Amino acid sequence: MDILAPWIPGVPRAVLLEPRLRLHTHCMVANLLPRLLPKRIAPALALLSLQPPIGPRSWLGRFAGCDIIQFEFCAQFHWAALMPNPPAVVYSAHNVELRYHQADPELQVLRRPALWRIEHLERTAVQSSDLVIACSDEDSRTLAALYRPPQRQAVIANGFDAALLTFERAALRDTARAALGFKPSDRVILFVGGDAPHNRDAVRFLAYDVLPALDHTARLLILGESGAAAPRGHPHIRQPGFVEDWRTYFAATDVAVNPVAFGSGTNIKLAEYVAAGLPSISTPFGLRGMPHLASMVRSVPRGRFTEALGASLPESPQKRAMLQAWTWDALGRSLGERYCELQVETADALRSNA
Repeated sequence: MDILAPWIPGVPRAVLLEPRLRLHTHCMVANLLPRLLPKRIAPALALLSLQPPIGPRSWLGRFAGCDIIQFEFCAQFHWAALMPNPPAVVYSAHNVELRYHQADPELQVLRRPALWRIEHLERTAVQSSDLVIACSDEDSRTLAALYRPPQRQAVIANGFDAALLTFERAALRDTARAALGFKPSDRVILFVGGDAPHNRDAVRFLAYDVLPALDHTARLLILGESGAAAPRGHPHIRQPGFVEDWRTYFAATDVAVNPVAFGSGTNIKLAEYVAAGLPSISTPFGLRGMPHLASMVRSVPRGRFTEALGASLPESPQKRAMLQAWTWDALGRSLGERYCELQVETADALRSNA
């Protein structure tokens, strides 16, 4: 299996991730646009779609012998037409991109033409794919309603690393808290989120609305780039940013939260919290598309978050074993089965048309 992804400085141009998985990195002109034009001008997804065809045509020609080509973003889906003798084409929908960007409350100069562009890109991806993969039943239904049902569709949920299910944070708790400078009496509240509008909004809510209403023992720990939305230098907020090793931070945590109020797709952070055995609180919106977590997460509206954080949250380690079907390994096997089905169906169709 080959993966084609943008090049990041410092990363080798080709990396063997494991015996059958190779990463190829490319440098294309459009990769620079999100860096040159800030988010207040236009969303990165629309900008990345402006890549001239010469780069993609050259790269995709190297993979002409593949049986299946999968696009992770609708911004690049139109590249499929550049392949000679195109194989079966899969669109993996991380979100309903139109809904995701429509819900973004941050102002953008080119918002209207960018939304039109995103709608056109997503419509093309859904209508032209041999298979559309969504991460929730809700997203699958929404894509079909917006753009008509695709030829084939599947739901493959977002998951988590299987190692989380055997993570014993109690054994590391005291060492982890000491390493991070937390006192035994501190109540550590964890939020994990990248630099996306719904995560930045959640951080501002926690920092400016929730934390001041809690008692003096509350400490807010924010992992990921969304921590930049919190006030700098606050004595009760830690913002380590992106971390490679989450174990120390998860072990030091008393309760994990997911107060997101808008967006699309599903929130991987919530599955990771529960798999690691962390007592968890989420908004009902934050639980969307993850009914398998409903019995293990306290679901409350934002207006009751402070109250929920003041209440006891019993852990349910015995329920973690129920989540085996949502590890990345298990989900990968499900996706592999859909690939095999697609390959057989595509071959049968070609023979019928011969």
